[in-house]
Formats: sequence, C-alpha cells, structure tokens
Amino acid sequence: MTDLVLEWTPHGGRSRKLVFEHQPNADCPWARVEYERRDGTWRAVGCECLESVTLSSADGEGLPVTPTDNQPASRPATTEVEDDD
Repeated sequence: MTDLVLEWTPHGGRSRKLVFEHQPNADCPWARVEYERRDGTWRAVGCECLESVTLSSADGEGLPVTPTDNQPASRPATTEVEDDD
C-alpha cells in the first residue's frame, strides 16, 4: 500500500479529501495532505508530516499501515476532475 485516500462531500459544502502518502525518500515517513475541490480541480489546502499511520475500527482494533517501498510516492499539486458542483 502506498497511499490512503478518504474522500467526502459535506452537506452544502465542497468535496474534500485526505491523502496519507508514504514518502520513502523524505525526512518524514508520511505526509497528510488535505484537498478541496474548487472549479473542478483538487487543490491542496493543508499538509503535515507524520511519523506513522494506523487504521482503526469502531471496536478499537488498530492496524498499522505498511507501505510498499518499491512504489515511489507522488503528489500532484492539482488533479483535474469532472466538475459536478
């Protein structure tokens, strides 16, 4: 697994997504990047460096995310999408 992506559209708001990106050759192991869709384009609106990422279920079971190191991480500044706003 290289990246985790959570995407949602709030009631009455712009679509958003969080991307947890493994960065094998960077100073921090993971980056959490938040995007907002504006004018049909995903635009980064926030970023932070993370030491680790864990997926947890509602019952509290945690599963560490283990990246596949042979796949380079990449983060486009913007990504074109269909505009259905």
